Amino acid sequence: MAIWRVLVAGWRLAATLGWFLLSLPVIALALFLPGGSYVDNPRSRWLVRQFSRVFCRLLGLRQLPQGRLPDQPGLVVANHLSWVDILLLLAWLPVQFVSKAEVRRWPVIGLLAQRAGTLFLVRGDGASAEQTRQRMTDSLARGRWVAVFPEGRTHNDGRVHRFHGRLLQSALDAGRPVWPVALRFERGGLLCTEPAFRPQESTLANYLRLLLQPPTRVILGFSPAIKPVGMDRRNLAALAQTQVADFAEDPPHIPGPPPVEPPFAPPPGLRSPFWQTVLGSAGPRRHRLLRDNPMLAVSREMVLQLEDRRLQAHYSPGGKDKLVVLIHGWEGSAESTYLLSAATALWQAGYSVARLNLRDHGATHHWNEGLFHSCMLEESTAAVAEIVRQTRPAATLLAGFSLGGNFALRIGMKARWHKLPLAGICAICPPIDPLHAMQGIQHSGLLFSRYFLRKWRRSLRLKQRAFPALYPADSVPGPGNLEELTRRLIPAYSPYPDMYTYFRGYALDGDRLTGLETPCWILAARDDPVIPFADLLRVQTHENTRVFSTAHGGHCGFIADYHLQSWADRFLLQAAKCWLG
Repeated sequence: MAIWRVLVAGWRLAATLGWFLLSLPVIALALFLPGGSYVDNPRSRWLVRQFSRVFCRLLGLRQLPQGRLPDQPGLVVANHLSWVDILLLLAWLPVQFVSKAEVRRWPVIGLLAQRAGTLFLVRGDGASAEQTRQRMTDSLARGRWVAVFPEGRTHNDGRVHRFHGRLLQSALDAGRPVWPVALRFERGGLLCTEPAFRPQESTLANYLRLLLQPPTRVILGFSPAIKPVGMDRRNLAALAQTQVADFAEDPPHIPGPPPVEPPFAPPPGLRSPFWQTVLGSAGPRRHRLLRDNPMLAVSREMVLQLEDRRLQAHYSPGGKDKLVVLIHGWEGSAESTYLLSAATALWQAGYSVARLNLRDHGATHHWNEGLFHSCMLEESTAAVAEIVRQTRPAATLLAGFSLGGNFALRIGMKARWHKLPLAGICAICPPIDPLHAMQGIQHSGLLFSRYFLRKWRRSLRLKQRAFPALYPADSVPGPGNLEELTRRLIPAYSPYPDMYTYFRGYALDGDRLTGLETPCWILAARDDPVIPFADLLRVQTHENTRVFSTAHGGHCGFIADYHLQSWADRFLLQAAKCWLG
């Protein structure tokens, strides 16, 4: 393993140096041509942004923006960990930095920094600080972006330290918003401080040490703008520090593994979150589940008539008078591999199983005129209640994967009003903040993002063919990523005015889950490439809810061995025994 790390470090060294040398003449030319000032020239901004993104990627840093990116110029404030913080911010925002004066004297870098509009500050010099503050005010008043690290120095203890307010006065003077941005290095879903500067460590030493580090995910947490009306600089600094710390720090308690034996410990060859995710939904498992499966042989279709709407479920009666209702993830179906696997394991244990298809999932696009969106909670709750009414079990467990887990948790909070008796709820890898989940898919790699895009476009085309009068041929958006498609479709085919309002409609962050009184288990993998584990750490829950996590598992994978057995099935079986008997 040590040899492998050295080889990776050698490749990173060659790649980062090669990229720097290759990009240097282009960036320098763009910065020094007439009208090429970085802060005012869109071409220069684009070049710097692309250089920074690629350099960080070659260094083993995978960037994941979370939250709504700033949409108007202002003062960007962030916690400070390492020299790469500068590149990480430049990869997303066209900022001019406030930097220590020593950088001005660095060969090449100092000259480029000056041309990029960097504002230099002599630390410990009050006159220099006042002059820098005035220059920051002037830049902000001219509609430029300015970035500062208010802690004043780097830290490597995983905490966000006191934000100093002196330079933040510039935002008050210019009447510009303050944008808090949290920089959080993660490995395995947990905070990692190894990339940060160590005491007395030079930039070169830190760079060489980063070459040897395992791949690291960097969360850039964009908080809502602070409009400093009626605030003084101390209160402004304290509020910005709080918002950054909410993203950047880990809580004192990290959820442990669930009470399932044996514990989840995949062999080394199956610990990759990529392979866990892929094998959980595809591969030989699916062929095995579809071949001579007695659970499928006894399954029958249920048509759930809900006033003027219809949904579909597949019901397999078991030996016990106990029911488990399973809900699939986004663009999955009742025939998804992970759902068939869980249903088979539960049915073999004697439980009756109902696999619900959400609207426009499975082969039901022609059943209802309206287009599916994730806020259709009343319809989904009524469908689960109708399944229970038709099957009349002695007790019911509701479980869901990914978006289905999110639905299960929200249905649990609505169950009382629908007179839906639930003995328990299980949610596996549920999205907590849907905006973060979409950004996780979009930045998790081309394979995942293209997979979901392909399935979503296919679903939209089926809907268009079923109702051509409602959805004309041009209603299926053309090329674009998930965010662009969501921006176009939500205002056109949902009651929500924009993407952000829509996502808030089914978010579960903050204290929203405190109203879920039904006993509940939530399972998450800390290495989930789609759903940020940190979102789950910030959730407040009812005392009847227990949150569990495992180091590995990917997104709804939890493949336990080379026979591709699902450990998530054991988790659901343990929950069923606990609540259903």
